[in-house]
Amino acid sequence: MSIVVGFDKNVKQSVRDDVMTLCERYNTINESTPSQKKVDLLFSSEKPRTSPHSWGITIRFCENVDSAEEMDNTLILGVEDIYSLEDMLPILFDGIQEGKKNYLLGGVEARLDEVFKRANSYVSRLYRRLLLPDVNRMEISNELEEYMSLQKKILQVSLDSQTLEDEGDFLELLSSSIKPLKLIKDLQAISTEDIDELIPEWDRVILLPHPEDSEKFFLARFHPKCDQDQAYFLLARAIQEVENFIFSKERIRGLKTMGELWSQAFNFIPVAIALFDNNGELLLHNSLFTKSQILPKDCLDFKDGDKTDIGGEVYRVTRKDFNFNEEPFHLFVFDSTTEELKRNSNSSEELGIISSSIAHELNNPIAGILTAISVLELEDDWDEDSLDS
Repeated sequence: MSIVVGFDKNVKQSVRDDVMTLCERYNTINESTPSQKKVDLLFSSEKPRTSPHSWGITIRFCENVDSAEEMDNTLILGVEDIYSLEDMLPILFDGIQEGKKNYLLGGVEARLDEVFKRANSYVSRLYRRLLLPDVNRMEISNELEEYMSLQKKILQVSLDSQTLEDEGDFLELLSSSIKPLKLIKDLQAISTEDIDELIPEWDRVILLPHPEDSEKFFLARFHPKCDQDQAYFLLARAIQEVENFIFSKERIRGLKTMGELWSQAFNFIPVAIALFDNNGELLLHNSLFTKSQILPKDCLDFKDGDKTDIGGEVYRVTRKDFNFNEEPFHLFVFDSTTEELKRNSNSSEELGIISSSIAHELNNPIAGILTAISVLELEDDWDEDSLDS
């Protein structure tokens, strides 16, 4: 229960009856809500104690509010306030619910640290016991066997998940694999929108942060009578495997994206390029290699500096042999010399046009000068010295 209503022993029975009627009416109206939203009535002669859980509230009715003893987590009301109780209860319950929600969300990082601390403590305590001279060998052997079985179960999940791509599928595999161990009853991913549904069992679930998405969480429930040390160790190992799966798939997606980027960039290179392994298998090529009609099976026969005529095109071959991870690979670049000749031919034509233009521009003024000289020579009044100059 979240709210406990009680009375000081000097409160009249008629007041108690009125409060009981109000609370019972409230409980009847809200009977479809979780039990945590119900009011618990205490009618003992003793002062009611505070609610037994940290997010509960005790309401205590007194004849004299000023002289009432203050208590933690307790709201003291006078008997004249009984008729405002029905309006107060929804507000109090909403405050309790919000407090529980904030507890679940606010402590996820600290809770994750606590899980790993308890897991490390379990392993350390186990190995310390191994070093004790008077340890019960049979008992410690059984504990070690249980520890190794937990490790093997997680490793098997890791092996079985190699073909999985989706995080949800991995969590389903992980949860179903560890359930038979009777330690973790449930392990799943939830979103912030699902938190309200967890409030009724706020003190029986473990909410942990998602490594990448701040709007997602991991939710774990332990079996009620499980070995807590083993359960925390198994949960820590499970979370580690989930994180490894997420990050490994993220790296693979990143590599695929980078590969697609390189493939697109490869196609912009203005020469034919192809990469082969030592068995002659074509590993990578660009679009110009496809258009060149060069047969892949012939490529390993080419040497660096060779020239080959394929489909009327003459290619100069550049070959580079290298090792990667101790495996030999062969990179070929085929540069079309036909295109180069065309480029050279175009350059010669352009040079001829430029030369003709320059000669034409020079000939025009020179022709005028020569004509002027010829006209001047026809005149009779030139002496011999002037003609020589």
